[in-house]
Amino acid sequence: MAIRPRVSQILGVIILALAGLAIVLPAPVLAQDSAEDILLNADRDRRDDLDGEENEDGDERDRRSSADENIGLAGRGLDAEIELNDRATDLDADSLLENELADSEFNRLNQAEIDPYDPLGIRLGSFLFFPQFESDRRHSDNVFESSTIKRSDWSTRLTPSFELRSDWSRHELAGGFEYEKVIYDDFSSEDEENNAATLSGRIDIGRRSSLEAETSYESQTESRGDINVPNNAAQRPTEITKDAALQANHVFNRLSVTLRGQLTEEEFGDVSLIDGGTFDNAARDNTERELTGRLTYELIPGVAIFAEGSGNEIELARANANGLKLDSNGWAALGGFSLDFGGIVIGDIAAGFAQQTPDNGTLKGVEGAILAANVIWAMSPLTNINFNAAFNIETTTLANSIGSLVQTVGVEVEHAFRTNMVLTAGVAYEMEDFASANLEEKTLEVAVEGEYRLNRMVGLVAGYEFTDFSSTSNSNDYQANLFLLGLRLRR
Repeated sequence: MAIRPRVSQILGVIILALAGLAIVLPAPVLAQDSAEDILLNADRDRRDDLDGEENEDGDERDRRSSADENIGLAGRGLDAEIELNDRATDLDADSLLENELADSEFNRLNQAEIDPYDPLGIRLGSFLFFPQFESDRRHSDNVFESSTIKRSDWSTRLTPSFELRSDWSRHELAGGFEYEKVIYDDFSSEDEENNAATLSGRIDIGRRSSLEAETSYESQTESRGDINVPNNAAQRPTEITKDAALQANHVFNRLSVTLRGQLTEEEFGDVSLIDGGTFDNAARDNTERELTGRLTYELIPGVAIFAEGSGNEIELARANANGLKLDSNGWAALGGFSLDFGGIVIGDIAAGFAQQTPDNGTLKGVEGAILAANVIWAMSPLTNINFNAAFNIETTTLANSIGSLVQTVGVEVEHAFRTNMVLTAGVAYEMEDFASANLEEKTLEVAVEGEYRLNRMVGLVAGYEFTDFSSTSNSNDYQANLFLLGLRLRR
């Protein structure tokens, strides 16, 4: 483990930090005026627009009356009236669009007055742009996530990101990007470079139907504690996930129907080994196709029941080291409740069963009970509680195993001691069961983060994370503690 020159690290941090400061520079117009001035100007502009429209409408009526009096032929008079009506309709449509934009801006700024520490974003036409930059210093007491080689180290984490979303009365378009760089002071082999990009949209087809589409790209560094990462790896491998989905929704009175198709591709980078050579990860590369259908029936306002079923097929890029092609197909069935009590309690909770069967009949499949949920409870204006659960099928490099069933359950509590002082605490438990390998892994994570917001654009962040990993293969057990202190800039 070589210690790299500190000068290049410091220069890199300074350059990225200066780039992040651009986020909090005043916008050309919005930052120069106070929120109260902007509200008054928006209201005055709307009144001026309405007065102008009334004058234009009056002039239009005078011209129409004059045209009717001067045109003697009935046919020509009718044509003139149609033309004038079309022009009046165009004026009304333009006015409606301008009023919608003005109302949207007025409501956004009015909401900002209620939440004085929430970012306003930057308006780009009919879109809102939310940039953010975060930098923190971290200390871990178990960098390699090992029970035998425990090493501590400091690291610097830099995370620029942005979100762009439409501000339309109908339809929707949104996108985002996040880049993360983690630089360790001593152990450069553990440096991370991650990024993620998303793009999603919705087209409203009438009042009862909609069509949604989304795509994403994510590149993440795998954990040292992952069973698929060799113990003698010189650095951690990279996992790239590409995803695309199309979803159709329709409402029949109390009954709503959703149909979703999804295509996911995963690619895993090769790993250089400490003693020379390369570990080939291509056997884990896979393509998954999934189709999901859901029926929801509203029992009473705010409470609905639903049933959901899905089927998938996973195709591996090639056979593993034992010459086995680990292709498989599976299904999952869920039933549960959908809740929406005026925004106080909102979300879904369901339970069911999932099964993944290998195409090779000599191998054992994966199956088990599953839980899926995402429920937010606004306990008070100052406190939110979020309960979530999810399941997934993962591929593996283990011999004679098609993969694992991963089930995660967690709860997070967010409390605002003051408007600008927020504390978030959460606990998550993950269980991964591998088929045909007699292996089970469990991970417990506890995290606490506090943020003190100096204003809308600047916040101080401090946090702590604890990880406890256990496995039926006891040699892989470990615990780790992580402390962080940082700065968050946003608009």
